[in-house]
Amino acid sequence: MTNFLLVHGQWHDASMWDDVCRHLHNAGNGSEVGDVTAVDLPGHGSRRSFDISRITIDYYVNAVVTPPRVKLLEDVTLVVHSFAATFTPQVAKALGSVLSRIVFIGGMLPREGSQPMGELSFLTRKSAIPFRLMEKGFKPLNPLLAKSLYNDVGAEEASIRAGRLVSDPYQPWVTPMAALEFPDHVGLTYVALTNDKFLSAKRQRGYAVSLRGADVVELESGHMAPVVQSRRVAEILLGG
Repeated sequence: MTNFLLVHGQWHDASMWDDVCRHLHNAGNGSEVGDVTAVDLPGHGSRRSFDISRITIDYYVNAVVTPPRVKLLEDVTLVVHSFAATFTPQVAKALGSVLSRIVFIGGMLPREGSQPMGELSFLTRKSAIPFRLMEKGFKPLNPLLAKSLYNDVGAEEASIRAGRLVSDPYQPWVTPMAALEFPDHVGLTYVALTNDKFLSAKRQRGYAVSLRGADVVELESGHMAPVVQSRRVAEILLGG
């Protein structure tokens, strides 16, 4: 029985997976779907905090691996969106044999040793708070996020969704990327989003090539496919 562990990307929280989780649960009535858990990373959602200056990648990794450890889960499919891809090597190492598959949805995969911050456009980087990033966190201006993340919904809805986003802890954005080394028993799937205005489809295809033997699925969607195309994302997770 497959258990799903879903990890949100930058500035969001676990609620971005709500519709995907619902589709997976519904599919579970007639297929082998076990536990479905969407994780709030430290500083986001239920773990939002006024002090995010000390949050590191290690905090993120611990938050992701705790649910399957506590629930004693096997056959875990890890689903990561965007920035969450940057710490999948550490998560895979920590989960070990219980991890069976990783699905990257518009996943950000910088070269080994480079910083995720460097993957963003110049405008996105410069539109963030230009001072006290360590204390206040990192978040570009809402209008830019609305256009780059939610380009395939209406302008009003995009503005509302962007207004709900929170600042990310800064340290994970400047932590060098680990080597993309995953156990041979772990299957890899990269979902490239062809209408993405945040990370170009060309860049995503390049990321996919860097993954050993990954299956590549192209989805005609903007960056927030788990929100705007939740049913199709669930189908991909179920192997469809």
